[in-house]
Amino acid sequence: MVNTASLAGLLPMEAHAIYSSSKAAVVNLSEALARELAPLGFGVTILCPGQVPTSLKENLSAIRGGAVDLQAVPPMPMSTFERMKPFALASAEPVGVMVRNAILDNALYLHTATVPGDLVAERVNIEWGPGTVGRV
Repeated sequence: MVNTASLAGLLPMEAHAIYSSSKAAVVNLSEALARELAPLGFGVTILCPGQVPTSLKENLSAIRGGAVDLQAVPPMPMSTFERMKPFALASAEPVGVMVRNAILDNALYLHTATVPGDLVAERVNIEWGPGTVGRV
């Protein structure tokens, strides 16, 4: 099972509390499922991408039949934007291969970029131990 969360589920973003909270819920659900399903031979991978360029605005416009005003979403504060910038991908193309490899490696977490230890590793180590590859 692969559930898509976000780095925002692990690194809450100010001015985006609802988004961060919903992604944190995906992370927690996935962690719980990983523990419950492991004895049955099922694996769970949590995809936590950083910024990935998408065609969200164009897709919403097509679905809704007109222009979409994304200005209703508050802009990301510069401190959060700068903190997340190193995790940005140039394109979404490599994510599919990353997901396939995570499934084959039985990895619990899949970050689309190297995440500095001081940002996420402490939380992961407290919850899952020093390695996040494999199941509990």
